[in-house]
Parts: sequence; structure tokens; C-alpha cells
Amino acid sequence: MSERLDVVIVTDDGAAIHHQRWGATALFDMLLAGPEGAVRQARGFERTEEISDVLAACVIDLVRRRLVVAGPAEVISAAGPRAVQPQDVLVALARSWSGWSLSYEPSFVLEPVVLYVRSLGLPLASLNEPHNLSDYLGRPRFVAPTYTLDALAGETRPGGSSREMPTSLPAPIRPMSSS
Repeated sequence: MSERLDVVIVTDDGAAIHHQRWGATALFDMLLAGPEGAVRQARGFERTEEISDVLAACVIDLVRRRLVVAGPAEVISAAGPRAVQPQDVLVALARSWSGWSLSYEPSFVLEPVVLYVRSLGLPLASLNEPHNLSDYLGRPRFVAPTYTLDALAGETRPGGSSREMPTSLPAPIRPMSSS
């Protein structure tokens, strides 16, 4: 069995899908490199025409400065030194993605990625169509990513600062007041 990863890069020219057969467990580490590093790595993957049946996926929207990450936290961080908890994924990425809107869905992979890209009016082929099934009360199974965060520019503290970033994310981070 492989650890399949798809990365969709959105530019003014449309959406391009990059596939890595063994990349799902290293997704978190790849994203810690920030937008430029993540895009550089993803563009080194095999180009493909459709989202496949993957363990993890993400969208790097260079036009709108949005990152959508999908896949279980224990999968996307398995190659790193420690597993990351779902509520901590975006907090950990915020330093590298300053000025970006981040979202993370640990329970669904296909739905957040495909539905986000298609909501932009861009075509995106998928091996399996995202199923927007209803639960027993008739509510859709997937509506939006579980965790969201706006990593505001200037919100992170560089090097020698005594103020630390939060270590968990119960709700979106608000801009820190200066004191």
C-alpha cells in the first residue's frame, strides 16, 4: 500500500494537480517550508489529470493566498519527529504561512479539496466524486473544514521575542494586541 498525496496548486492559469505516491505522511513537513518551499516541492511531483484516492491532499491557492489541508493528523505528520494533534496543525503552520488564510479538515480528504477548487469555478477531475451525503437528520456530512485560521502578517514573533505563539487552537486566533 502506498501513502498517496495530491497537491493542487491554483494560479491565474487554473488548477494543476501534483501527485506523490509516498507523500501523505510528509505533508505536514512539506507545508512547514511555507508557500514557496511547498510549491517548489509539489511541482517536483508527478503531474496528473485528476485527484485520486489519496490519504491526504491540499490546495495551495496562490491567487487568494489560501491553504486547504485535508487528511488525518496522524497521517500527515507521521514522517516528522512527533505526531501533531488536529487542533494544533494550523497553529504550527501559521509561522510559515503568514498573511494566508488556512483551513484544515482531519476527517475528510476529497471533499474539502475538490469542493474548494470547484467553488472557484475551476474544473477539477476526480477519480471518485466527493459525496455530500446526509446524516440521519438530513444534514450534509461535510459542510466546511473543521479548523480555520487567518495567519495575519506580522502576527508571529520572530527570533528573540519573549512573546510565544499559542500551542493549541480551540478557535481561530485573533490578532495579538501590542503591549
